[in-house]
Amino acid sequence: MRPRFNTVCVFVCATCAFRAAAAPPPAPDALTENSAGQWSAQAQGASASVFNDNQYVQVGSSSLRYETDAPFDAWLWSPPARDAHWDLSGISKLRFWVRAQNSNIGFQNSSPWVRLGTGPSTSNYWQYTPNGEVLNGAINTWLMLEIPLAGSTAWQRTQVGTPSFANIDYVEIHADTWGAGFTLWFDGMTFDATPTAPEDVSAIAGDNRVSLAWRPYAAGPGFAYFAIYRQTSPFTSVSGLTPIATVSNSNATGYEDTTAVNGTSYYNAVTAVNNQGGQVTQVQAIGPRTPRHETDLQVTYIERTPRYPRYDPIYTYYEITEPSGFGPYAFTAATGLGMGQNASTQRFPNVGDVITYTAHIRNRGTVNVAGPISGT
Repeated sequence: MRPRFNTVCVFVCATCAFRAAAAPPPAPDALTENSAGQWSAQAQGASASVFNDNQYVQVGSSSLRYETDAPFDAWLWSPPARDAHWDLSGISKLRFWVRAQNSNIGFQNSSPWVRLGTGPSTSNYWQYTPNGEVLNGAINTWLMLEIPLAGSTAWQRTQVGTPSFANIDYVEIHADTWGAGFTLWFDGMTFDATPTAPEDVSAIAGDNRVSLAWRPYAAGPGFAYFAIYRQTSPFTSVSGLTPIATVSNSNATGYEDTTAVNGTSYYNAVTAVNNQGGQVTQVQAIGPRTPRHETDLQVTYIERTPRYPRYDPIYTYYEITEPSGFGPYAFTAATGLGMGQNASTQRFPNVGDVITYTAHIRNRGTVNVAGPISGT
């Protein structure tokens, strides 16, 4: 009879660390509606506290009130443990209302600056710094702040360490004042998936075409494409409209509409769309731009060769005092010529000299002119 063996398998985990799955971003106003318990506050060398407030409210029934007597940097963050694990990879911007009371001369150091960090430490984060102390515009009034997660001309983005939009563990807001002590209110904080619109869109009409251009775009997480819209009358919304074209390259700074017809006036708008179909629908259409077939050559200036040197005077400084004692009076006078010039240096063509006149021409029309161009 064979002996019987029992097999026992033992699995030993020396270091088992399990990270929670990524969570969706907080719902609109969830962090600023009766949510003081979801925040921590701190200040350099001073006290800081966060409260729910129903006196100053912009969204819902409550706002978040931050109080400090700090003479230096002060900040608050959520959640307190920095363990949110939010997936912001599809988010385009952070929006919130802010209100301030400040008995000092104002805020400083580009207040407020905002951080989105990964991990419980503060060594991996994106920092967003405004171009100017925008909090001064929120004193005794509500001000809407809209921060593109890709950064913009209004909000400079700086990376510290290795943060990840797919795993953001906290949002942190900093402020500083000239003097000591201030109060801030926050309301309606929203992690918005709607992408920001391209800036400084322009349009130029050509021959059977309209050329569109915009400022280099800081594409945020989830960028899908630019949408190009065209109408023959002014419009302020793209809701219900179908774009005439899309541009998937986020580095693109222009589009040429070659389907435009000469003699027809057009209005154009450009939006950005993310991979969830979100876009800013309110626009300011540019126009009218009317393509045309036109030659319009204009002489901008005429030069003559050979060129002759201008006078290069050498100035001498003098001080004089009147015999009666008034003065001294200072003045300068030309006492010679520089650059090797003298009284016989030629300044103009002499009779019989061969000279050439060159006209410089620009084309203000829409038809390319290859030349040569002749004229009188």
